Amino acid sequence: MIIIYTGTMKSGKSAKLITDIKLAKQNKKNILVLSSNGGFRENKTISSRNGGKVSATGIDTMSDIIPLLEENKEVKKVFIDEAQFLPNNLDSIIQAVNYSIENNIKIVISGLDLNCFGKPFPIMSNLFAYADEIIKYKGYCDKCKEDGSHRVIRYKDSEIDRDEENVLVVDTKSELRYYSLCPSCFIKTFYK
Repeated sequence: MIIIYTGTMKSGKSAKLITDIKLAKQNKKNILVLSSNGGFRENKTISSRNGGKVSATGIDTMSDIIPLLEENKEVKKVFIDEAQFLPNNLDSIIQAVNYSIENNIKIVISGLDLNCFGKPFPIMSNLFAYADEIIKYKGYCDKCKEDGSHRVIRYKDSEIDRDEENVLVVDTKSELRYYSLCPSCFIKTFYK
């Protein structure tokens, strides 16, 4: 079974994942906690904006979970954060999904659905196709303050970043700021 928590930044996806992890640990479940090595948060840590943190093992592809599970046969639940930063390798996804089905392992995934240009992260679209359950979280719009935010916009050096070739920015020379917006504010801002 695959469950996906998705939505925009600041919507509570990682906080929900951390809550689930802590609950599983309290109930003495054998779990595996993973995070994409491609994310911007601290390596080997899943963290949320509300201050929650748990240790994680970094992975580079979805199929990286298979050898980890083969080493830990007692694990029946896997948690993965920042899945949008994993490469969109369909074979890797299918291998991980099939392994989890064959071994009765539940996978709970957290990740952004849309990038800062309002376009889907390809791996998330493929993961949605294999998910048994998708829960979409929405936050508050940083512009109009209404709930229902599920888009993100990025500013680079105080200007809207429109460089779609550069979805994952690793640029320490520029000032980057991200804002969660409702669809209406995103369209009014990004397409003005």
